[in-house]
Amino acid sequence: MNSQAYRVLVAHDEPAVVWSLSNFLQLVGYEVLQAGSGPQALTALEYYRPQFVIAGWEMAEMNGVEFCRRIRTRNLRDYTYVLLLTATTDSNALIEALRAGADDFLALPLVYGELLSRLRAGARMVEYEGRLNRLRRNDPLTQTATRLVFDEMLARRLADAYNRRNTLYCVLADVDFFARVNDLHGRLAGDAALAAIATRLKEQCENDEQVFRISGNRFAFLHEAATEAEAVNWADRCRRALAAAEFSPNGQTVKVTASFGVAALEADSAPEAALAKAEHPLAIAKQAGRNRVVGAGKIAELTTGRGAGGGDPLRSAVARDIMTSNVVSFGQQETLEAAFEFLEACQLEALSVVDPDGQLLGVVTADEIRERLASLSLSSQTVGEILAADAPCYEEETTVQTLFEFFQRNEANRAEIVHSGRPTGFVTRGSLAALGKPISLDSFASSRPAANRSDYLLVPDLVAEGGE
Repeated sequence: MNSQAYRVLVAHDEPAVVWSLSNFLQLVGYEVLQAGSGPQALTALEYYRPQFVIAGWEMAEMNGVEFCRRIRTRNLRDYTYVLLLTATTDSNALIEALRAGADDFLALPLVYGELLSRLRAGARMVEYEGRLNRLRRNDPLTQTATRLVFDEMLARRLADAYNRRNTLYCVLADVDFFARVNDLHGRLAGDAALAAIATRLKEQCENDEQVFRISGNRFAFLHEAATEAEAVNWADRCRRALAAAEFSPNGQTVKVTASFGVAALEADSAPEAALAKAEHPLAIAKQAGRNRVVGAGKIAELTTGRGAGGGDPLRSAVARDIMTSNVVSFGQQETLEAAFEFLEACQLEALSVVDPDGQLLGVVTADEIRERLASLSLSSQTVGEILAADAPCYEEETTVQTLFEFFQRNEANRAEIVHSGRPTGFVTRGSLAALGKPISLDSFASSRPAANRSDYLLVPDLVAEGGE
């Protein structure tokens, strides 16, 4: 790189040394800063961020070794290459300086040709460290900021929100069933879809907001708002933008959804704690059927029974809030073999059946299909021939209290939830009963192996989120 691209800080307590070095470096094209002591140089380092520092070995207020040690403990954003001016040949002293963080030495009396050679050699290190830093701070696949930047920005964003008398919210987004995209379309298509998803999310950001890729198919935001309702509405805008989009990596059309968790942060929140607070409502969003936004404050209301006006949450919540969304519905002409293979693969007990217009016709269960397939003569039947047309069915706006009363007087284990006649989800007796228990992260754990549980697909993409 051209020397004009670099800034050099000259630090020494002898003005003549500072003056002569500065004049020479300016003549050959470097931008030069000057400091007459170690403490002054450290202040300039924070503010101006020079790529090189040339410092004296012996300075009155702080010697060169201590100066190097102070630089390295500051964890500066960009790497600074440090050269010490010294006349010593004591190998132990030089080793101590290297351990303290010095990169190279310039022997006194100074030879300017050697100085230029050392700077050119150091430029290679500065360039290399710069590339590494850009990779650490910018995700190359999605062109979003990384977890490192999230950690760095959190304190500043918290302070800004406090000064504006707002609250900073951590919004955590996880792409639903992203492993299926890789399985169905290949890893390259999955990477292209992730990049397109990130672009769509960035379009929803406001002011100085950024998208942070935390891991795999998980993204985070730091969103400032006056209330949780405002933050949830913003997250829902992001959710709807993703749900409405179609991505075409490698010419293959892919539609995805994402689940969101929203949590208010305290003024002294640490990065790990901030993400953990949003992790809880995200897990609830997954459990509730995905493709939805859940706020931590709303969970607190439902679990403590202190909803608006102190009312019973069973009377205020509706089926849409607690249902498990349908991943897929089968047409009535599908074969029993195809339906059974799907139910076995997903470890589900029942499947919605729809007509060509998407209207709910009924439900078939795994037990019914298993019995029919046991008879070879009936194995070519379609699901439409055996479906239960009288399956319990409720609209999305049905209150949870109504569903609770239904299961009290009926032996059915499942009720279908519809919107304008189209199936959108279902509520089981077990999931409704679970609402009566205090919710914690342990609520989603199970002592049974996943393959032996009928509900093992409730939160699978949270379990394997790292690589998927």
